[in-house]
Amino acid sequence: MTSDQLSLRSAALSLDHSEIAALPYAGGTNRNALLYLIVGALFIPYSTAFYLGTLKLTPIKFLIVCLIFPATAKLIGAASRGQRRLLLSDACVLGVFILMFAGPVAISGTRDFVSALSQAFEFFGMYVITRALVFDDGSLRSLAKGLQIMTIVVVALGLLDIVFQRYVAQEAVWSVFTTSGREFDTSDPQLHRIVMGFSSLRAVSTFDHPILFGTFCATVLPLHLYAPESRGRRVLLVLTCILGSLIALSSAPLLALTMATSLCAYDMLMRKYAWRWKFILSAMFACVAAFSLASDNPLGFLFRNLTLDPQTAYFRLLIWEAGLDVIGKNLLLGIGFNPSGSRILDFSTDSLWLAKSIIFGIPMTTLLYLSAIGAMTPIRHQAIIREGQPFLDRMCTSFSIILGAIMFISITVTFWNTVWLFFALCIGVRASLKERCLLGRRELYEIA
Repeated sequence: MTSDQLSLRSAALSLDHSEIAALPYAGGTNRNALLYLIVGALFIPYSTAFYLGTLKLTPIKFLIVCLIFPATAKLIGAASRGQRRLLLSDACVLGVFILMFAGPVAISGTRDFVSALSQAFEFFGMYVITRALVFDDGSLRSLAKGLQIMTIVVVALGLLDIVFQRYVAQEAVWSVFTTSGREFDTSDPQLHRIVMGFSSLRAVSTFDHPILFGTFCATVLPLHLYAPESRGRRVLLVLTCILGSLIALSSAPLLALTMATSLCAYDMLMRKYAWRWKFILSAMFACVAAFSLASDNPLGFLFRNLTLDPQTAYFRLLIWEAGLDVIGKNLLLGIGFNPSGSRILDFSTDSLWLAKSIIFGIPMTTLLYLSAIGAMTPIRHQAIIREGQPFLDRMCTSFSIILGAIMFISITVTFWNTVWLFFALCIGVRASLKERCLLGRRELYEIA
């Protein structure tokens, strides 16, 4: 350990971490209640909506419209006073917003104005609102508590789907909001699976597809595992996540669940080694590179090993081959919301990165990727900062694993509505956690 590191560690020991945890403002009851409201609205079925012309206004979209401008002003104002810092992820998400809106409008004109603005606005809005509201320990605990409650609620509703073999929550919403229409038909064979010789409906709970429900349950597990709760409560929440992943009856959530639990176990076993994440990332990249070089068809190899059904792997390979051809002809702005000209792509595009690249172009997808990677990338002397703040350390680790699992599984799954906004929320939270580390390092430098 160098003399600089020793001096910083000494400064960290002498620093009042409660002051760092409260930067730049103390938590408030109103803000915490607002976080509960946002988390609750996020999981309301998207059929719960009113229409303003062609604009579909759901509860979470309504909250985003109401909060985005105050949240943006709050974040920029705090940054101008030196209380907060704007990060690379902020610039990347702003770029995502611009390209998601400008691309389709440039291609199709005013026809797609509302759709483009709506999709861009909700992702950017969720990110900015999270960045503005979630920063200190109080807001992080409120967010974690809200997600704990909603995890139990959505899994309980998913169990009702299995028990009654009908979509209980969705049908209740359809009966009230008749103008929204049904998002899916329970007679669709894709919504059924054979389990132990019996045909069962796949649980969707309040989500728009079983894969989305299962993906949320699988990826939110690290947050519950690292939460500052009693062991019994954490075990209950983890088992709830596992149950939700199972009743979705889909291979993608099971893969995400395996990855998330494996990374959590690895972190707990190797916690005393500072190089543990560099090692596993290097090993993963080396394995991918080796298999890519050894295989004549890297995509085929990838899908055969990321899916449980060989037929699904073949179908997804066809999707990627057709998608890459479309992307090659529309690199910068994509094709917008127009048909791709490929029957298989217009039927389904089972990859978030492929779907966004086709619609919005490579630059937008690159910025989306960089926004998440930028939020997770460690800073110099971060370990010293996090060592003195165990709660911050646990939250950094949990949200990094969540983002890693989402980004990995999105190779074979596309997201929309709830899980898409949950992705934006997690990027925003992880960016705020990184900012906490940056501000904590600044405090250490001043003391040292």
